[in-house]
This record gives sequence, C-alpha cells and structure tokens, in this order.
Amino acid sequence: MTLSARLPRPVSGPAAAWKFPATHRSTLRSGLRVVRYDLPGQLLAAAALVLDVPPEIEPEDREGIATIMSRVLDEGTARRDGSAFAAETDRLGASYSASVNTAGIQLNLEAPARFFGPALSLLAEAATEPTFPAAEVERHVQQRLGELEQERAIASSLAGKERLAACFERDSRYARPVGGRAETVRRIERDAVELFYLRWVAPERATLVLAGDFQGIDVESAVESAFDAWSTKASAAPVPDQHPRAATASLVIADRPGAVQSQLAFGLKAPDRRTPYWADLLVAARALGGGVSSRLSASLREDKGYTYGIHAGFTPFRRDGLFTVDTAVQTDATAAAAAEVLAVTEKFHVDGPTPAECAEAIDYMTGVHPLRHETARAIAASAAMQAAFHLGDGYLDDLQDALRAVTPASAAAAFRDHVDPAELTLVVAGDAAVIGSALSSAAGREAKVISA
Repeated sequence: MTLSARLPRPVSGPAAAWKFPATHRSTLRSGLRVVRYDLPGQLLAAAALVLDVPPEIEPEDREGIATIMSRVLDEGTARRDGSAFAAETDRLGASYSASVNTAGIQLNLEAPARFFGPALSLLAEAATEPTFPAAEVERHVQQRLGELEQERAIASSLAGKERLAACFERDSRYARPVGGRAETVRRIERDAVELFYLRWVAPERATLVLAGDFQGIDVESAVESAFDAWSTKASAAPVPDQHPRAATASLVIADRPGAVQSQLAFGLKAPDRRTPYWADLLVAARALGGGVSSRLSASLREDKGYTYGIHAGFTPFRRDGLFTVDTAVQTDATAAAAAEVLAVTEKFHVDGPTPAECAEAIDYMTGVHPLRHETARAIAASAAMQAAFHLGDGYLDDLQDALRAVTPASAAAAFRDHVDPAELTLVVAGDAAVIGSALSSAAGREAKVISA
C-alpha cells in the first residue's frame, strides 16, 4: 500500500480562531515593568526593552540625540568595549538592535531559548551600563550625517521628510525627522548624550517584553539577575503628551532638476490608534489604496498606466498621525497623476467603499493577522508596540473584533469625518521647471519651490 493510499486527503475548512497569547505581567522593585508571553515550540526567544523616551523631549538644538544615544549603547559598557560586546552577542547566537520612533526607543534581542539568561544580561548591560565612548559617539554622528545626505538624494525619502514639514506647524516635533536634521545632529557630542541618558532613561520609564518557549527556564530569576539592580537618578518629570497642530494645506515642490520621475507624497493630519474609529479608517484606507485591487491602483496603475504602484494609508504617531498617499510617476505625467489621485479620493470620500471592497479589506487584515505573529520576535514586536503607545494588552485582539464589525457605512463615515481631500497637502520631489505650472493648476494652489 502506498503512503498516499494510507493517508486521508486533507480537507480545507474555516480558519481557526486566533488570539494574541496570554499576557503575564510583573514589576521589579526598580519599577521596570515586565510582560511575558509563553510560546511553546519557539526555539528562539525574543526580548524588547521599550523606553518611554520620545523625540519631543530632545533639546531642540540637538534633535536626533535619542537616535545617536540608542546606537551607542552597545559600543562600550562598564564591562566590555564594543568589539567584546559584539563577540559575546555572536557567541550566544544572538542578535541585537536598537530603533527610535515617535513613541520612544526600543532595544531588541533575539537568541536561542537555551541561552536566554546570558543574552538577557547582555541586553541589560547595554541599557543600564553604557559608557558612551567619545570616539563612538562621533562615529555615529558622522554616520547619521551621511544617512541624512543620502536620504535627501532619494526621492521618496526627500518627499516624506518634506511632507512632515508641510503637514505640521513648525513648532511641532512631528514636523521634523525623528532622527534629527543635519544642523542638530552635528551639534551632538559625548557629554550631551550621557546627560540625556542620565536624565531620561530609567527603569520606571521602561517595559521589558519577553516572548518564547521558556519551559525549564527560570524567567523571573533571569530577569531579576539582569535588571533588578538598575537604578538611576533620571528626572521624574512627565513626558509631554501634546497633540501637534496641523499646518494649512499646501503644495510644495522639492526641486530635482533633470529628474525623469516625480515622487508624489500627499498628507493630512489624522487620528492615532486611540480613536474609536481606527478599524473603520484602516478598512477605508485598504479599499482606497491599500492593495493592487484598490481604487487608486485600479485607476493610476491599471487604467491610466501612470505608475507601477500606489499606496494610501494611515500612519499613527505617539499622538495623532498622518493620512498619506504615495506614488512615483514619469515627470510628464505628474500633473495628471496628481489630479487623478485627488479625483479618485474625492469620489471615495463621497461614496465610501463598496460592500465587496469592505469585505476584501476585512478578510485580508484579519486573515493576515495570525501569519504576522508566527514567531517570538513578531509577538514581542507587537507587544512592544502596545506598550510603547500605551494601548493596553488586549489592543490587538480588540482591533480584530473591531475590524470584523466594520460596515461599508461605518468605514465611509469615518473616512469622511477624518479625511477631506480638499485639505490634502502635496509634496512632490521632481523637476520644478517642468512640472510646476501644470501641477499648480491640477492641485488648485500655487506651488512653493524649495531646494532639494
């Protein structure tokens, strides 16, 4: 008898219900909050240390200091220099990284579960015992300056940066890049980095997220051994929690003489994840421009042939966020493409999504959710997001329930309430001499030309 004859044929059926893993919480005597997710069968364990150190607290003349500080944490500690830290990371089969967003700083670690204790101690060492070698601070400053120069040379990065400046009032931190500008990064030096660390990085401002198969591992002892001695004199001042002010809608051209393509970046101040209509907005954005079958893609890619791809969506920040539409087109199609984006968005604003579009968006977003959480790293990343943005442990499960409850009418109403196509700002990175006049006519406002 063959193997195929002995085994029953698989039968497809409805997807099994999926819930975010159960949360286990504790708090160390230092004030560090610990959130653990037990994931049987995951051979790699993940940790994320979330630091409530958002860009709003940076000195205005040294914006980007949080980014530099986060990058230098593993470049030298009280126990070893940067090379020795990297060697120990490799010896444990671990990976370490740091990142900064509008909510703050996040340090990430992934390692085989059997080496979880030593790897976690390494993460704690970077977070709690950095020495900030002056040479390493200067190296990362120069590296960041090089990145900023490169970002201005890439049309999509340039347009995105200028969109922030155009969509928010100048006094808002959100109007400027999280990683700082060249004029502020250039002022960052070793002592300023250490002072910033000592003032703001503290266990009571931190959450440690753990995910993995911890069977046979004394997680509590490992965490206490690594972090319980952490004590700082960081400022107890609360982190500002202000809503940024939207700027008046405008048309900006970042001039790139001779460019054969134009990068279009539409933007409008929008709510963050805390709005009760977030699920409705996600469904609406998916129907408008979230996939190859969306309205904008069908029009600008399939029908008009203006672009290979276009995307619309909501980007949430610590407070509020942006509704965005992004695409790249040939220079001679710039004005026509901009007009088409506005026309399609205006019609969507009136009509909302069809029942079929609404159903497709809900099916996609709820269906892909379990696939995005197949690893310990993914679980830790989502849990860290919930912690960083103060959303609560049940946020992602609640969001899935809310998505399933969205209707075409509720999605349309939410979109109409929060997106006015007439108020969209448009930033275009392209050849101003070629596109300026026609683009102003298409957008219905005079273009402001800036140097790229």
